[in-house]
Amino acid sequence: MREELEDLAFKETNIEEYQSISKRIKFLRKNNENFIQDTISNLEKKIGYNNYEITGREKKIYSTWKKMSKKSISLEKISDINAFRIITNSKEDCYKVLGIIHTNWPMIPDRFKDFISTPKPNGYEAIHTTVVQSNGMKMELQIKSKEMHQIAEYGVASHWTYKSGDKSKKLNEINQGSKWFQDVLEIIKTAGGPRELMEYSRMDMYSDNVFCFTPKGDVISLLKKATALDFAYAVHTNLGNSTIGVKVNGNLSPLNTQVKNGDQIEVIRSKGSYPQQSWLNFCITGKARSQIRKFLRDHEEDEFEKLGKEILKKFLLDINKKATKKILTALINGFNYHSYRSFYVAIGRAEISSDEILEMLNPKELSKELIKKKSNYLPIIGLTKGASVNLAECCNPLNGENIVGILVEGKGMDVHLLNCSTLERFSDFPEIWYELMWNKKATGQGQVAKIEITLQNKIGSLYKVTSIIKKAYANIVDIKLNKRSQDFFEIEIFVKVKNIKHLESLMISLKLEERIYKIARV
Repeated sequence: MREELEDLAFKETNIEEYQSISKRIKFLRKNNENFIQDTISNLEKKIGYNNYEITGREKKIYSTWKKMSKKSISLEKISDINAFRIITNSKEDCYKVLGIIHTNWPMIPDRFKDFISTPKPNGYEAIHTTVVQSNGMKMELQIKSKEMHQIAEYGVASHWTYKSGDKSKKLNEINQGSKWFQDVLEIIKTAGGPRELMEYSRMDMYSDNVFCFTPKGDVISLLKKATALDFAYAVHTNLGNSTIGVKVNGNLSPLNTQVKNGDQIEVIRSKGSYPQQSWLNFCITGKARSQIRKFLRDHEEDEFEKLGKEILKKFLLDINKKATKKILTALINGFNYHSYRSFYVAIGRAEISSDEILEMLNPKELSKELIKKKSNYLPIIGLTKGASVNLAECCNPLNGENIVGILVEGKGMDVHLLNCSTLERFSDFPEIWYELMWNKKATGQGQVAKIEITLQNKIGSLYKVTSIIKKAYANIVDIKLNKRSQDFFEIEIFVKVKNIKHLESLMISLKLEERIYKIARV
């Protein structure tokens, strides 16, 4: 069925190539009408075992095209359109048959592959060889046991049930011997979505393989161009996650070293080590990439969870509430989250705002309480009596900075920094300007400043920033993730501080953190 679908698809997508190869196959078929049967008879005579099954078939158009593309063969050089299969009783018999064939016909060296001693990652086992007959015709052969053939045609699960006769076995018991199947299941579980799953599947399904060895002699099959780090993940996920170095054939080598057939690889690990974002630059196997991304996602969520807890705790304190089980349960259920962790992560990612939490808890009572607190929020001298006061969002003035008031009709008094660029538009209206200054004796509730930070894209970077803010006795009100690249990510943090001196002290502490590449007040 697969081959039929491939031919049908190839016909639709590459009509000219399809027609050309089809004509060539018809020509060769006409000139070698009895080739398959004559070859089978010849093989039966040479092998001399009547209980072996020998079959021959004509190659499909798509598989012929793939061979031409892979080996850069022109259409005129295609002379063999038939392939033969020998099914034996056991693994030992496969090698007996191979010996007989290579004794009677010369082998083409680069066309011999032993997938019995080194199976493919999906569990496929067989011997592939191509020999030249006395008439000059090439003969492609697959040699496999009945068991190998059963698995190749119908899968490991169907073969297991067929052999045991017990169809009540659980799937995990059926597939115990298939490492490839287990790897596929692991990728499905850890993939971050359909696109990632498709990416990993394509990489693993459409690549050639190399075979490497552990120090104990176990064979590990990898994709061509796979690295030593891919090898570590192929052995075990925990080994890959804790890798700090490798030895390739006894020599210390970089993690991105591309492995070759026959390489012996020793993995050096440390319990305190963990995957890095940069590993995705050179790891190519689906299993390695999915596990690295899963680890990075989980640890990023850990940081946002801690941040979310801190934000919620400080917000509830501002409205004279505590993070009791009753309140948390009401919030989690109200926002339709399935766990504490997912709820805290959402707050940390700024997916839930303080206003939304306020509305969810008790919109009437708490909003009144918050308005009451805000009445003493701005300790400013020089305000017009009865006018509402707003801190201008364009410059976000803080207590201690030079300020000026602009009386806007229908809105109230806007408080700007004295050097705010927005003030230029009011230069022709001196009557709406008011001299203002901060009341040094008044005690306010603090003010929110906006900070833009460019951080190294490493595990724990965000936690470092939030820890510094906490130690400075400042309160994170909100946080937004703006941009993310391979090496850096940009965040906006809205932090409540006492005054401009408090903010300046905090900024100095943040600048001393080596993971912060750039920081600025916005």
